Amino acid sequence: MTKTKIYILLGVGAYLLFMLISLPAQYPMMLLNAPLAKSGISLHGVSGTLWNGKIGVVSLGRVQLENVSWQVRPSRLLLGRLELNARLQKERSYLQGQIGVTLTGSRYASNLEARILVNELLSLLNIPLVKAEGTLNGFVRKLSVTGGGVSQAEGRIAWQDAKILSPQRVDLGGLVVNLETTAEGVKGTLSDTGGALQLQGVLNLDIEGGYRFNGQFSSRDSSQPMLDQALRMMGPVGADGKVQINRSGTLQQLGIQL
Repeated sequence: MTKTKIYILLGVGAYLLFMLISLPAQYPMMLLNAPLAKSGISLHGVSGTLWNGKIGVVSLGRVQLENVSWQVRPSRLLLGRLELNARLQKERSYLQGQIGVTLTGSRYASNLEARILVNELLSLLNIPLVKAEGTLNGFVRKLSVTGGGVSQAEGRIAWQDAKILSPQRVDLGGLVVNLETTAEGVKGTLSDTGGALQLQGVLNLDIEGGYRFNGQFSSRDSSQPMLDQALRMMGPVGADGKVQINRSGTLQQLGIQL
């Protein structure tokens, strides 16, 4: 191939890349409107470009996400990855970080930072029978999903001022899960921060979508009989006053589809 043809190809490639970068985000979103509408999703206030854009409101049925924004990271395209800096917000809750997908279809995220009000999360997930309060604060440095399972996770998620409001108010205190990747898969170590609910447990996830949980629960607060009643419903109380829970299965059985 002559130098002239090489220069022409480079010029055409650069032009196409420029057109892609500057393509208004409204055009591809218009193409997605019909298939999204079939799933009950609608987009409002689309602005910016395909490379760096924003959606004012994303409606998922009765749930609305505000100020959804993204920015493509060009350097990751050279590695065969489509990666975005993204931010989602709903009222006082937000989630932001880098999300991406590889050529093999694996999905991943990094540097995820979140502050989510639990009542807003329950509304988003459309779980009307459960009423709870508190704030989920988390930072996940790495998260990878391959196939139907979690292959990597490193970070910390805390439920602060955890409360169950129905059928009767129960103050739980603070709950924490620390995530790490091991040779067997992802390990989540659960604990409390000294509130009414005493918790120690380990959650293991494998790449095939299986899970295994072993934990102990007990109450530190005798003034909350509803907490004791809830614990007894989870399983028999041992001689040490703790309820031992051992569960295993698949995430799909729990209604979680990755």
